[in-house]
Amino acid sequence: MDKFYTPKTWKNKPSTESPINEYWLNHMESGINESDNRIVRLDAEKLSREEAQKFVKSVTLDKATGVLTVTLADGTQTSVDLDIEKVVTNFDLDEENNLVLTLADGTKKKVPLSKFIDTYTFKSSPTVSFSANGKEITAVIPDGAVTLDKLETSIITTIRQYTLDAQTAKGQAEQAAQTAGGWAIGGLDGFENSNSKYFASQSKRYAVGGVEEGDTSDNAKYYCEEARKAAETASGAAGFDGTAATVSAIDTQDLTGVGKGKKSTVQALLDKIAQKLVEKVVTSDTFQTVLGKYLVNNGLTTEAGKFGLDAAFGKNLQDQITQQNSNLGDTGSRLESLSSDLNTVKTNVDPVKSSYIDNADTNILNRINLVVWDPDTASTPYKTGNTVYGNGFCITYSTGDQWLCQLAMAVGDPNLFTRYKRLGTWSGWTTIGTSSSV
Repeated sequence: MDKFYTPKTWKNKPSTESPINEYWLNHMESGINESDNRIVRLDAEKLSREEAQKFVKSVTLDKATGVLTVTLADGTQTSVDLDIEKVVTNFDLDEENNLVLTLADGTKKKVPLSKFIDTYTFKSSPTVSFSANGKEITAVIPDGAVTLDKLETSIITTIRQYTLDAQTAKGQAEQAAQTAGGWAIGGLDGFENSNSKYFASQSKRYAVGGVEEGDTSDNAKYYCEEARKAAETASGAAGFDGTAATVSAIDTQDLTGVGKGKKSTVQALLDKIAQKLVEKVVTSDTFQTVLGKYLVNNGLTTEAGKFGLDAAFGKNLQDQITQQNSNLGDTGSRLESLSSDLNTVKTNVDPVKSSYIDNADTNILNRINLVVWDPDTASTPYKTGNTVYGNGFCITYSTGDQWLCQLAMAVGDPNLFTRYKRLGTWSGWTTIGTSSSV
């Protein structure tokens, strides 16, 4: 307990430093009361005489007899014989493998070691085989020794179910193999023209030909070559207006009189051919005779020899000429489509664009974007203090708003600057080069 009461120093008259008043009288009463409370508390918590008499006063041991005597405060004594003369003080092993124990009183006792060891015999059986190597015992299950009757019931049920499933799977696999064979090479009903072998043959037929009669000029390779030739022929027809006069051609027979192999136009060649036909063929007697012989029925005339070419057959020829002109028009459309396709290819294979940006955070998704920046552009190495040069370019690649990487250079600065955006958060610019700043 801590000190509670502080005494007051009293002085006689005429001193007025220690007046007898309510405060100091109550101060004394409080001190007396607290002292009384502490006395009561100490009395309640003190050890009683009766309990103290039960405390151990002393303990003695007779080493000769091993008797332990305990004396209490009231004089009561209690003795306990510890039988220390029976304590083993030494042990040894005799020639007969007996454990010899020497007690404190000199008595010796022999205990056979066999009493401490249980003897076990391991016998092999058709299901378990034992072998000994010194003190090491090995148990082995012979091959084929585990039979169904040795397995737990649920395992046997599972194995039988697996057997049934395997048999079912075998049937399904055989059926699937037959179906796969049908899809692969045919040979089954419903797969004659619906199998890989057939489609492979058809693919070859439509790709390069050489599979069936007549396919040498009806395949992708042939049409590709024809398209190439048409493209070469039309390469000089930038001003093609849908007429033969604007389609370039090579005069291999010198029909136009400018020389063999010289460049001309389809219209010029047609005009020369028509002129030759009129001059050399149409006006000849032989042509008239042959025409009268062969165009009587083909020309749909009703009276033989009366008309060389009637109106119906003339219309037929005119329709064919119109169709040819239409085909030439289709060539122009195909060239225009080809030009559009080439522009699309150019856009796809050349995604790098050079443009000025006002913020380096700008990017084009899923493309490599080349941009230029100046001192007013935001988020550049110049704005972040990585360089003192305010003009440069930046290569940006982005796979989405969350992920982006950038490589930048400033005009006049030998360093490179990199940064990235990960999970939508930008990193700072990192300077790579001969120095951290310029």
